[in-house]
Amino acid sequence: MFANWRSYSLKKQMLITFSSSVFISLTLVELICILFLWAVIHNIKDTSTDILTSQITQNLADSVTHSGVLFEDSLKRIAESVVLPIAQATGDTFRTDQPLSAEPSFFDNLAGIQAAGQTIPQTGERYAGLPISLFHSTWMPSNYTGSDPPTTLTAEQQTVISNSAHVDHLFRTMYTQNPNLLALFVGFDALLFRHYPGAGLIRNQGAYDPTIRP
Repeated sequence: MFANWRSYSLKKQMLITFSSSVFISLTLVELICILFLWAVIHNIKDTSTDILTSQITQNLADSVTHSGVLFEDSLKRIAESVVLPIAQATGDTFRTDQPLSAEPSFFDNLAGIQAAGQTIPQTGERYAGLPISLFHSTWMPSNYTGSDPPTTLTAEQQTVISNSAHVDHLFRTMYTQNPNLLALFVGFDALLFRHYPGAGLIRNQGAYDPTIRP
């Protein structure tokens, strides 16, 4: 085309020059647009990823914080509604003027549970099919696995068994009012403990000492 350039008329030369300029310009514009779009897309992708990552991180942090607050509130409610009243009640065990009326005591075996007022929960309920007592707690010495009440109780243990039975008043109320409670335990320095609902569950699993952390 350009070998006979000088033989072309001026009009043809101008047309060829204009067409070439337009073609080159459009090609450059197209390349620039492609590069620009590539940069924009990757920038959006990176920005979106960063935003999404930041949002996920923030959501996780908020979730952990919220869960921590809920757990702390739960512990506070348990402390206020369960631990503190039981601590107060067990502290009244050796008071001669403790305000709650006396309750009978029952050993942690089947005979004791039956005497305390046996209940057998239905399928789907706690302790389903097992004889328990929702009327009273049952007691047992720590590290004792005998099927009958021990015959070697000390005078202190006998006093604790008799005087601590009044906590059943609180056990029944707390168990009814707090559906999340599965069981209530109280351990004494005299190496005795009470379990509510009254059930021979711990004793049947082997020696248990409520005064020692596992």
